This record gives sequence, structure tokens and C-alpha cells, in this order.
Amino acid sequence: MEVLIEKGIVVSKLGNRIKIAVPKKPECDTCMSLLCHRTQKGENLLELESEIDINVGETVEVQLFGKQLVKVTTFLYLLPLVILVVSISILMGLTNNAIFSVVISFALLGIYYLVLRRTKFVRTKPKIFRVDNIQKANNEIL
Repeated sequence: MEVLIEKGIVVSKLGNRIKIAVPKKPECDTCMSLLCHRTQKGENLLELESEIDINVGETVEVQLFGKQLVKVTTFLYLLPLVILVVSISILMGLTNNAIFSVVISFALLGIYYLVLRRTKFVRTKPKIFRVDNIQKANNEIL
């Protein structure tokens, strides 16, 4: 199973919400991830919910399983595209009015995204580890 791994430093914390600064990689130029936001300094910020107590300044490792990424991509990109195409096709057949069909179809997409946001259905839960704990575990194994 594929696992995406990023290491970074916790730069802010508000309750269980943390922001992690991750160094920019060459792959970042072509990535359009919703989990990551680019800063003016050229680094990327990950905004996540942490289940463990982490303090600002600590180095952490974030792991996201490929299966989670496929699920999020499906619900954020593929399903809305299907909804848009199908709803425009059906409404065009019923009304023969292109503008009406497109407006109603985009309204349906808006409702779809609101429902996703309210239900938190596609929220990913990446695993967050302290790098110190990973190094300690690796040393214990050796």
C-alpha cells in the first residue's frame, strides 16, 4: 500500500488544529492538493487536526495513505464532474434552455459541496508522529 510521507516543523497550534511547515519539493510545482497551502517563503503549510499533543517547534512526520487520497479525490473532483454533466444533460432534455440548465446544475454542485463540508465525509485523518519518537522506536528495533 502506498503511503505519502512528509516531514516538517509545527509552526502554529490552536487547540487540536496545527500548521506544519513542509519544505518545498520539485513535485510541489505540479501538485494542486487541498491539504497544502504555499507560503510566500516558498514552503508549504499543512493544516491538520492532531490527536496527539504536539507543541510549536517540534519536528513531525505526516503519513497519508494512498487509499485516503483516492477517496478524497473521488468525492471532490470525479463525483462533482459526473453530477454536473448528468444534471446539465437531464435539464437540457427537459427544458431546452441552456442557461437555466447550467445555472441549476451549478446550484446542485454548490449544495453537494455544502453537504460534504457539513458532514465532514471526506475529511482525511493523516497520521502524525513526532520524529523523535520515530527515531527512538527505530533505535529500539535495532
